[in-house]
Amino acid sequence: MQLRLAKCEDRLARLTDAFVDQLIDKELFEARKRAVFSARQQLADELKTLSVSDLPANRAYQNLELGNVAYSGFKSGNTAERREWSNV
Repeated sequence: MQLRLAKCEDRLARLTDAFVDQLIDKELFEARKRAVFSARQQLADELKTLSVSDLPANRAYQNLELGNVAYSGFKSGNTAERREWSNV
């Protein structure tokens, strides 16, 4: 998210440079600027609503923990239960 937000800032800077260098007219500049501001605001709003549990590292850790619990349950089962789960 932070990277996408930084790309919006970079795009805005390049857009401003193009306008200053008179490569694009004012109407096109304003339209593109509004689009960049809209995208930037949307990303900022998404970033505010993100919680720690939504982060990819946290989700990976939760999946790892689930795997560890499943493995522990498999190891603690008797031989018949293990055979049953191995055939699934």
